[in-house]
Amino acid sequence: GFSYADAMRKAKDNISLQDMGIKNTRIRRSLGGALFIEVLGPNGDELAEKLKSELTKVLGETASVTRPVRQGELRIVGVDESATFDEMAAAVASAGGCKENEVTISPMRPMYNGLYMTWAKLPLAAATRVANRRRIKIGWVNARIEFLDAKPMQCWRCWEFGHVQANCRSNIDRRGLCFRCGQTGHVAKDCSAQLKCALCSAAGRDAQHRIGAMGC
Repeated sequence: GFSYADAMRKAKDNISLQDMGIKNTRIRRSLGGALFIEVLGPNGDELAEKLKSELTKVLGETASVTRPVRQGELRIVGVDESATFDEMAAAVASAGGCKENEVTISPMRPMYNGLYMTWAKLPLAAATRVANRRRIKIGWVNARIEFLDAKPMQCWRCWEFGHVQANCRSNIDRRGLCFRCGQTGHVAKDCSAQLKCALCSAAGRDAQHRIGAMGC
């Protein structure tokens, strides 16, 4: 069977960090048991991408090699309804200096003034650059950009905050519910129901908001 020890031995036998220009690394385990190798120092992102490529070549199908990137989330306000996902992703990527495939755009939601808002996830450094501009042009509109605070740790099984699914001890499994309204039979991107926070509803609090909203 697979073992991280065997994978690391094979990697060390076939990859020279010194030849790649990598001077310092830090290795740790994730809460889910995966092995994290962090590349430290200047050009860390670039060198981490090179190391990922080399590890993929050496380990092949015996291990899944990915490079987690810390994400930032933006709210984009004042988009007109003709804007496409590709158009919005291209505008955000251009403003942030990242690749379009690194940007995830959420479905648009209507605003009271006839325009729309949406959300974008992208690498944190790029998100910060976009947010610093405050406005970006999407089509014929100069949309307002708002940087959203980092979200707290959340379990995707019970949806409670403060732990992750691997450590969940709750008897409640909400994985089949819509994250937006808390009902079954559909997912958030297809939801047209009224907002209802499943956590606040279960606790008897005002629930007319999305999970994780301020005051939730």
